[in-house]
Amino acid sequence: MRHIVILGALLLPAVFGFNASIEGDLGAWSQIAIDPPRLSMGVDRGLDLDVAINPVTSRAFVAYYDETDGDLRLAEYVGSGGNCGSGSWQCDVLDSSGDVGRYPSIDIYSAAMVWKLGIAYEDVDSGDLKFYERTFSGFPAPGSWTTKTIVVDSTPGGEQWRGQHASLRYDSTGTAHIAAYASADASSCSLSYSFEVSSNGNCGQGSDAGKWHCDTVDSGTGLGRFASLGIDDDDKVFIAYFDENANNLLVAEPVGVATGNCGSYSSYECTTVDSTGDVGRFAALEVSGSGATQRLNIAYHESDSSTTGALKFAEYVGSGGNCADSKWSCWTIDSTSSADNMGLDLINLDGTLVVSYFDSGNLKLAYEEMGGNCGPLKPQDGGGFAHSWHCGTLSSGDSAVRVGAAAALATDEDGGIIVAYSREAVLTGGRGIESAFPWIVRDNFESGDTSAWSSEVGAP
Repeated sequence: MRHIVILGALLLPAVFGFNASIEGDLGAWSQIAIDPPRLSMGVDRGLDLDVAINPVTSRAFVAYYDETDGDLRLAEYVGSGGNCGSGSWQCDVLDSSGDVGRYPSIDIYSAAMVWKLGIAYEDVDSGDLKFYERTFSGFPAPGSWTTKTIVVDSTPGGEQWRGQHASLRYDSTGTAHIAAYASADASSCSLSYSFEVSSNGNCGQGSDAGKWHCDTVDSGTGLGRFASLGIDDDDKVFIAYFDENANNLLVAEPVGVATGNCGSYSSYECTTVDSTGDVGRFAALEVSGSGATQRLNIAYHESDSSTTGALKFAEYVGSGGNCADSKWSCWTIDSTSSADNMGLDLINLDGTLVVSYFDSGNLKLAYEEMGGNCGPLKPQDGGGFAHSWHCGTLSSGDSAVRVGAAAALATDEDGGIIVAYSREAVLTGGRGIESAFPWIVRDNFESGDTSAWSSEVGAP
């Protein structure tokens, strides 16, 4: 779920250390299988994934969990000579120390002298929150490369999980911030927030001991699932999450010691955004701008029953809203005939919000567009009201294939959108999943030009 910057695994022949010719090749992308198994029976490598883009070259990276082998994997677009994706991708194992790699969240930091690629994820065996980082520093090339894999937050006191639903973002200084769901049992759950510090932190292990600070932001029965972290242009942090006990959508932000209503020393403000029905699963938060120009949005799922639901959308408006908190307005974008919306993600593309979501075995896409076919009715120029979103199917499944149960969005510098998603082949008779692996699709979704998404694009 994303505006992301990334560092490639190969050095550019020029000062940036990348093959700049790749940028031109991306414009012709269509749906591509990245890492299909040679023997498909019983292989699952793609039901947890995330995607990021290098803004200089538009090179794409996909982090994903290989559940069959228990590995964290990374696919990098290389154009040619790779070992997957018909040779246009390079797929490598980053961590294979036991069963690792679930809930990967990838982000990139880019500055004049430093590039960072980070992935936060769960160690399934231990429940620990782990962090992989690849750093390039120095100018001009070749500079130096470093990589590290550390445990940010381990499982003390009998807790079973610390790294579920991890969400990673770098701020403007290159400091990593991670939100995650921690749980010992159904009644002892919490939203955790970890960030890098120079020294005297309370978590981190090995050479990074004391270089991270870990906070419990909110705790209670069912609190903290589906954490989604965003950072605005002033490096202010926001975290959307789900209260599974009350079935509510919440958002938290650091506000300073003794000024909030939750967390350590009451230093966080926790707000119930939407409490109408069963709302808040698969939350995806997107924040852009700052101050008066800041736009803070959350896409999330509403469950009407065990089989039906809706894609919802909340926007911070300051006052006069219609949500549980009047500072927020909440709307329904599209009804769904599935309660399993794991493919939900949200990005802001030059002021236009775009959402991916899963519905009845299909990967769907919605974006803001006056005169569209879904979303709330709003006044339009010239009078009258019109739908303010457009919804359509990006890739279709059928009785034998589920498309998009996992999906993530990213944008490149050319105004294009890249969607990484899962395709699952279902065994005859619905007895389970035969295989699952990541795919990717790109389109030139330039600002104001949404025509390419106005109709269905069928699966290959």
